[in-house]
Order: sequence, then structure tokens, then C-alpha cells
Amino acid sequence: MSQMDLDKRIMRLFHSIAKVNSMKDVLGKTVGDLIVVNGVPKRVVFLYGSSKVDGIGYFLIDEDWLELTEICVEISKTNSAIVSVEDVRRYLNELIMEMKMSSWSRRGFLKEVRKTLQFIKEYKGEEAFITLPVWGLILKGSPLVVGDVEFRPRPVEQEMEEEIKRIDPNGNVKVIAVTLAHGDREMIFNNAETQINKAINIIRAFACPIVSKGRLQEISFEGDYQLLRSVSISHSKPKVGEESHMTGIGLIQVGGVMPIILEQHIGRMNYLGFGELLKIIEKNDKFSRRLVRGAEWIGEATKQDVLQAKFVKVAFAIDAMIGDTAENIPDIGKRARIAERASFLLGTRYRSRVLIHKKMSDFISKRDSIAHGSAKLTVTEAEVEEIGLYARSLLRRLLVGEPRFKDINQLARWVQKQSLLG
Repeated sequence: MSQMDLDKRIMRLFHSIAKVNSMKDVLGKTVGDLIVVNGVPKRVVFLYGSSKVDGIGYFLIDEDWLELTEICVEISKTNSAIVSVEDVRRYLNELIMEMKMSSWSRRGFLKEVRKTLQFIKEYKGEEAFITLPVWGLILKGSPLVVGDVEFRPRPVEQEMEEEIKRIDPNGNVKVIAVTLAHGDREMIFNNAETQINKAINIIRAFACPIVSKGRLQEISFEGDYQLLRSVSISHSKPKVGEESHMTGIGLIQVGGVMPIILEQHIGRMNYLGFGELLKIIEKNDKFSRRLVRGAEWIGEATKQDVLQAKFVKVAFAIDAMIGDTAENIPDIGKRARIAERASFLLGTRYRSRVLIHKKMSDFISKRDSIAHGSAKLTVTEAEVEEIGLYARSLLRRLLVGEPRFKDINQLARWVQKQSLLG
């Protein structure tokens, strides 16, 4: 959307808000009440600054609320990593209140709108180290750094330690995660949670089974979070024993009932390529990012979910790692492309390559059918485990196998050469 179109859209919305709020028969109305605008009944869906229409704050009818939300989304896109939709809404709420305080006059208002939009676009946000306790992960030795996140054994800062003991009297939380995050208000926490969850998914990709056996998973309506008051903020990297500002956010949950003791898994994790992935995680080249993204999707698939969702997530991991098109090589379609690459990466002989090619082709075809909503399609545990084995084998091959590839073009050329050699 162009700046001119956005300006016009905002001014039309503010004109509508001013018109509705200037009506004389709306006092005393509250959320859910109907009012008549130009002979048409409209519903009050939002009140700002008061619990009812009393002239102090302002209110929105349903269509204006929807339009405001869509505008906030559009504005947030100009700086989405730093400014959340809710923060944009807060800035626009302040502008609307300024317009109300001037008796709904819009003189010079467009200039203020543009000034606010420019501020949002250029805003760098705050920078702070966010510390979160992690449920279900045990780390007894040295800290583990995964990308932008450092996992540390407890104890933590004194204030947080007391808070964790209050919420977790049995001492189940053994690890904290520290990460440097940027953002405005909400986004700084959202970005921190995103970074920590990505790091946890990478650990899960190498340490957790995709289909758990022999025990029930802990099921929570809240998903992967225990909503607790247990996050700390520091503008310098926190040290053990330091106190820092506390606020309400959440405790990140890694496992189900049984915690993961990282030291017991690290040998196998490194065999699968965990150590090599840590070396490339900070690289900015596209192929490295693809391998990291593949690991994240495998880790996501280890979380409690229905089998169809796990299957699709693992298929996404395979697609992320080897599914991209290559330059100067005729394309044969995504399904055939992935199947051919997987067969040469994992197969050592003709028969094994034929089998892997068919398996991968069937997997991708099934992934597409699931994604497109086939009601009769079923997925078994054996299928999820099998596609998971292929995904992890591909990740390991690309991380520690020979030859290594710098990008998808080099991989595609190697596959093309292997196919010509037979």
C-alpha cells in the first residue's frame, strides 16, 4: 500500500470516528449496545478511556474497529520486527484522543499522522537481555550457547530465584535461558520468546523422539507455556546473583513429563550433527539458514501434536533443506526434485536410491494431500517415524557428510552429475 493510499485510508477512518463520536444521542452506551448511524444500526465494539460513552474517551463501531485493526497491521509491516500491531494501535489511539481534545478538528492532523508513521518506521526499539526459566531441560555443566541464546544451569538472579521457588516449589526448573532482544514494549518479549523457542527446537531436533513411546505426554491447553510471572530484564548481560527488573510473561516448557538431561544426549546429538549446526547457525548465507530452519521444523515436530501435523512439519523440514529450485538446471517439479536429491544424498546403490526416491515422492504427495484437507487420509506412527528418520538423516548428511555443499546450486549440480554417472 502506497503512502498516499494509507494517508487517505487513515483520514477516512478518523473522519468516521469523529462523526460517530459527535452524535448527541450516544451518551451512556457501552460495548454491545446499538446506535443508529445514517439510519443504519451499528454496534459499539470498543471503548477507549472509559467504561461507557461519557464524553471522556471515545468509542468505535464495528466497521471502524475492523478498519483500525487492518490499518494497524499495514503500519506494523513497515517495522514488524520492532513494533507490534498493539503498539501501533496505542500510537493511533493517542492521535485519536488528540483529535477529540481539539473538538474533533482535523486541522493539521494529516501532518501529525505522517510524523507518527515516520516515527514507527524508523524506531529502533529498546535493547535488553531477557532471562526466562526453562521447564523440562536439565543442564548440569557449562552453559550451552545455541545461536543468540545461552542456556545456563540454575541458580539465577536472586529476585527471579525467589519467584521460581514460589511457583515451582519442587524445583523442576533447572535451566534458564538468556538472550538479547530488541523491540517496543510487547515485541521485545515476543522476540525473546521466539529466539529461545527456536534454540529449544534445535535442541529437540537432535535430542527428542518425534513419536514418543511408553508414556502419556503432558497435555496443556496453553500449549508449550506455563503462564508464570518469571522473566527478568537487564540492559547488560546478567551475572549470577545480580538483581534485575522483573515483569510478567512466561515460563517456557520444553518437554512433557520427563525432563531432558542434556549431558546424557550430547554424544548422540553431536553424532547427528548438532555440533556442526552450532558452527553454522550464525552464518548469513541462504543454505546455512535452510539447514537451521530444517532443524527447527524437526524440533517443532517433536512436540505434542496429532500425527498428521507431525508428518507435515517433518515434510516442511525436508522441503526447507533441499526443496529450493536451482539456477541453470531444468526444474522437474518440487516432488520429483526433493525425491531425486534425497535419493542421491542418502542412497549408496541403485536399489536403495530407487526405494528412497519412491518413499520421498510418496511422502511429499501425502504432505500436499494433508495440507489440502483430504478428509479420508490417515497417517500412522510408522509413517511419521519413517519420514522423521529420513529428515534427520538428510540433516546429518548435509552437516557432516561428504561432499559438503555451499549452496543449493552446488547440491543440484552434484545430484545432476550423479544421475548421469548412474
